[in-house]
Amino acid sequence: MKYSKFERFKMIQQMRILKALYPLQAEQYQENIKVLENGFELEIDELSDGLYEGLDRHGCEEVRAILDMVAVMQRSNENLGFPIPEEKVKFQGFAGNDHFAQHSYIKHLIDDTKEYEYIKGVLNSHNPYTFPSYQKMLERWRSWGQPHQMSAEKILELLDSQ
Repeated sequence: MKYSKFERFKMIQQMRILKALYPLQAEQYQENIKVLENGFELEIDELSDGLYEGLDRHGCEEVRAILDMVAVMQRSNENLGFPIPEEKVKFQGFAGNDHFAQHSYIKHLIDDTKEYEYIKGVLNSHNPYTFPSYQKMLERWRSWGQPHQMSAEKILELLDSQ
């Protein structure tokens, strides 16, 4: 990525502050300053290697809607006395390799914020087809008006729409 001189100047100032705050890493910060001062683009890009593209607002909303749908299926099944084997309504996760941003977001929502910690299931399906399957199920659930309670028949119909 190409940075303007002003952007590099700002990053240099930040590195100088970090160098002062963390003297044990001063040598690494000084190397980063040298890279930024000289505009070595390859090494500048390496400074942000740990950053990911992320997930836009629509993607976040879609993941939340999928988790809401799964929660409704699980809660409905429980309220009905588990007519459907619990294993069938467990969350199957998203493939970390194929849908990294969505997978990272569910990990954040379930493990970090605990906002969806009640979701039962796995987070990494290792299956590239689980996310598209959940998208199809979500489309069907939305076509029904996103009910907050479902019959066993509706749950099965939703599971079959994958």
